[in-house]
Amino acid sequence: MAVLAVGLMAVSCSSGGSSGAPVMTVDHRVGGLEVQSLNSIGGQRFDYSVAGDTITVRAPATNDKVTLKRFLDEGGGVIGEAFWKANQSLTTDQQVCVQLGSVMDVSTVAKALDILHDPTLRHLPGVALRVSPGVNGSATRAITVTQNMSQAAVWAFDVNFVRSDISGANAAAVVSHFVTLDFKDVVGRWTGTPDDNWKNLGTTMKPPPWNLCARVVGTKVSVMVWGPGEAQPSWSDAQHVQSVQIDAGLVYQGYAGGYEQGLSPGKSSKFIGLKVTSPY
Repeated sequence: MAVLAVGLMAVSCSSGGSSGAPVMTVDHRVGGLEVQSLNSIGGQRFDYSVAGDTITVRAPATNDKVTLKRFLDEGGGVIGEAFWKANQSLTTDQQVCVQLGSVMDVSTVAKALDILHDPTLRHLPGVALRVSPGVNGSATRAITVTQNMSQAAVWAFDVNFVRSDISGANAAAVVSHFVTLDFKDVVGRWTGTPDDNWKNLGTTMKPPPWNLCARVVGTKVSVMVWGPGEAQPSWSDAQHVQSVQIDAGLVYQGYAGGYEQGLSPGKSSKFIGLKVTSPY
C-alpha cells in the first residue's frame, strides 16, 4: 500500500461545549493523525507517514545533529512527540496497544555493541496516556511509557510524567520518573561488562517487533509486554504485566496514542496496529 502524503495544520479542540469554554490546542494534524509535542529543541519536529496500519515516525535529516548529540551526552531532553488517530475523544481511564517495530534491537552481539557505543542509535519508542495539550496556552502534560535507554538496558520500560511548555522554541520538558519496569524475563537481555571491552558480551534478546500495551485507571498505570509472534497475555499475568501507582493529581482527561523520543536525524521508527480502547 502506498504511503500517504501528509501535510501540517493547526488543530483546536474545545474542551467543553459551552460558549467561552477553554480551548485545548493540538500542535498539528498529519494525515489522519494528531500530533502533540512534549519536548522540542529549537522548534525541530518529526515527520509522519501512514501506510495501512503502520505509522512511520522519521527525524528529518535537517534536524540539528550536534544539538541532539549534546543533549544525549549530557542526559538532557530530546525531541518527544505523542500522536494518535484524529477525532479521538478525551477520556480519563484509557488503554493503548501497539507493536513497536523499531525497538532498540540488541538481538545480536554486533547490534548490542552498536547501541552501546553510538548514542545516536538510541531512542525511546513507546506510548503516551492522558496527553493533555495546553489549554489557552498552558503547558502540555502526559504519562509516557517508553523503552529504557539508560546503559542500553533496553529490556526495561520507563513510566514518566512529562510536563512541557510548548509555547517556546527551546521548551524543556520537566519529567517525573515513577518507575523502571524490568521485562528481561519476557524479551530477554544482554550480558557482559565494560571492564573487558565487552569481549564477553552475550544476548538473549528477542528481535522486534515487541508488543506493548499500557492502561491507566485512576492512579494505577499497568504495562504489558510480550514478544513477537506470541499470543497476548491477560492483564492478570504477573510475568508480562507490571503496575505502578501515580500521584492523585495526575487523574485528568486526555488523549492516548503512540510516543517517540530522541530519534537522531535521518532515523525512523515504526508503530504497527496502534489501537486505543477503554480499559474496562
